[in-house]
This record gives sequence, C-alpha cells and structure tokens, in this order.
Amino acid sequence: MNDVQRYFVEEFVEEYHEGHMSRREMMRRVLLITGGVASAATTLLTLGCGKDSGTSGATNATAAPAATAARAETPQATAVAAATPPATAVPPAGARGAATMPPPAVSTDPIVREDDPTIRAEMVQFPGPAGQVFGYLARPRSGPAVPGVIVIHENRGLLEPNMDIARRFAKEGFAALAVDLVSRQGGTAKFASDPAQIPAILGRIPQADHVADMAAGIAYLKTVEGVRREGFGVGGGMAFALAMGSPEVRAAVPFYGSTRPEELAKTQAAVLAFYGEADTRITAQAPAVEQALRGAGRTVETRVEPGAGHAFFNNAARSYNADAARNAWPRMLEWFARYLNA
Repeated sequence: MNDVQRYFVEEFVEEYHEGHMSRREMMRRVLLITGGVASAATTLLTLGCGKDSGTSGATNATAAPAATAARAETPQATAVAAATPPATAVPPAGARGAATMPPPAVSTDPIVREDDPTIRAEMVQFPGPAGQVFGYLARPRSGPAVPGVIVIHENRGLLEPNMDIARRFAKEGFAALAVDLVSRQGGTAKFASDPAQIPAILGRIPQADHVADMAAGIAYLKTVEGVRREGFGVGGGMAFALAMGSPEVRAAVPFYGSTRPEELAKTQAAVLAFYGEADTRITAQAPAVEQALRGAGRTVETRVEPGAGHAFFNNAARSYNADAARNAWPRMLEWFARYLNA
C-alpha cells in the first residue's frame, strides 16, 4: 500500500475500535483498498488487529450491498480546512461532481448560505492534466481583488460541508475553490450510491496526480475575475503535498495531516499545522514536522488542540470538538491574511 492507502486503513481501524464503524463495514472498506481477503487480513494484523477484527467475515464483506455504506456511521474526515455543515447537506441544483451526505451527528455552528447576498458561489469545471476537473468556487460578490485559497476535502470526496467551508472563506474576503479529487473517475457524485468506494479510489490515484489537479485549481483561480494573480493558500491534509509540489503556494494550513517530514524542505510556504491532542497516531509527527521546516528555514507553527481527537474540525462526526474547531478557525484566517496579503 502507498502512504495514503495505509492512512485510510488506519483511520477505519480506529473508527472500528472507537465504536463508530461496524466490523463488517470496516472490513468492507479495507477490502476495497487492499483488493483481496489475504492482503486485508495481513494489513490488519500489521496494525495490531487479530481475530477481534473479524477477518473471518471478509468473504461476506466483499458482497456487502451499497446500502451498507448508507447505514454505516458517518466516517470521520481525514482532511478539512474547516467544517460547519448544515443540518441537512444537499448540493445546489444542477451541481456536478458533488454528492449528498447523511445529516450530521452534530451541528452547532452557523453556516453560510449559498444565497448569501455578499458572496457568489457555484459549481465549476476547469481544465486539468487528465481532463475536466470539478470544483466549487465561492468568492466575495464585490470589492477589490482577493487572495485565493484551495480547500481540500476529506476522504469522502467533495460534499456540502466542503462547499460551506468555501463560502465561509468568501465571507472573510478570500476566493475559495474546493477541488473534487475524484474528478478523474467522474466526480464524487458518480459514487453517491456507495460512497465507501471513494477512499479506495482516492488511495489508488498517485499523489502526483492529486497535486497536479490541485495545481490546476490554482491556475484556474488566476483566471477568475476578482482573484489576485499571486499568492495562494491551501488547507487540509493534502496541503503538505500541494505546498511541496507548487511553488505558488505561499501559505498552508494542514489539519491533522500525515506527511514525510524529511521532504518538507521542498515547500516555500508558511505552514500552520493543527493537531488533536488525543489523535496520537498523527500528532506524534508534529515535532518532526516543526523541526524539519525550521531546519529548512521555513516559517512554521504547530498547534495541538487540548483534548481534541482526529477530525476535530468535522462537526458531522462524533469526533467534532467545538472548542478546538472554534479556536482553529480564526487562527487559520489570521495566518492566511498575514501571508497571502504580504
């Protein structure tokens, strides 16, 4: 498995052990990624899962109907810039590349409506290296040119909560583009009947292709009226990858994202990295991330939110930590304002 696939598998195992995902659904998702019963069992054993993981049920899990995914607990996000989904999340009329999601388990914060008179929000398509890329663009309706931000979705594809994140950025004076990283396979909406396939699809796509599609998003933002042509920021777990892969990224704010610290010297971006104190699997990287970036002479700040776990910013999941999320949002805005307006 590559790093992304292993990351997803580790997340599914965590959700199972925490009681957020059934054994059957965990096995089905691992099988979709590994492609076989034997490899799934071996992978789970390397992660410390033995008989309690239900590997004996793998054969049945391969035939699980699409409805199983719809009945499963809402999966935790792996990478979001922020998350404030509405009570019901439905894509705008005529949307392409977006899919519906189950009602969130928690919804306490306000959202920005698509018809907010101060912003413009719409589904868009733009050219990528392998064809058209789907996305969702939100920007201020009027005023001077603003900095651009790439919003990177979690492992479920481009959903309404990600669109709300883009609209929230627009309200704060940014042009935000949420890129659908499932575009090469037809877009998130194509897999609405069985969204459990999306992590497996994302894991099979080479990271270089993800970076290329996000970089195409930066190129597209440069053509949008009212967006400044220099200085871009990114948020989300793949922010590390895009920040290393594109010299045009001036600021990056990864949320509980995994990376290879030894490769971080490639970026020129100012990095603000958020972690959850209880998310020990990912947060253990924080010291190495900070050391690598400081050693390369980069601007970096790491913040570990007390008591927060993985996906603490996703209030559609049980992992949502309101205090941590509300603390992180203004800090991220200040970081982007500081380094994108320089």
